[in-house]
Amino acid sequence: ATREDLLRMVGLDGLQGRQAAGFLRIYGGPEPLDATSVHPESYVAARALQERCGRQAERLERSGGVEALATECGVGSETLKDIAAALAGLVTDPRASQPEVRMKVPGGGDGNSVDGAIDAQEAGLTVECLKPGMHLLGVVRNVVSFGSFVDVGVGHSGLLH
Repeated sequence: ATREDLLRMVGLDGLQGRQAAGFLRIYGGPEPLDATSVHPESYVAARALQERCGRQAERLERSGGVEALATECGVGSETLKDIAAALAGLVTDPRASQPEVRMKVPGGGDGNSVDGAIDAQEAGLTVECLKPGMHLLGVVRNVVSFGSFVDVGVGHSGLLH
């Protein structure tokens, strides 16, 4: 599969596709750069950098400095540094430091609490049972300038602000 195949499959094109492209990773596809954090709009610069400094940009320091190479590759110096870090495998996925995703299994037994927060739906709570100071698990449904609406599983969204 290619990045273009994926974008077509999910119906993203134009500006949406270009914005989403930098967040998508395609492993095992025909384009090796698709598996990196390098944005497709920077592939030409990434290939020029690889040609000049090696597949993983290992000769970057010996190749005339970042500023000169950035100009040669047609990108800014910060973009070139980001590309070099991605090629060298130094970029980590920011999601790796996030808490593990909690999968909700209906009737899953003792999964009603996480770090002291209650899953109101699994615990069978209603909006009438809610009290100030309770810690509830929820899903952010909307973010607005004055706060966030969170579905806590009692039939109504709560407003955090």
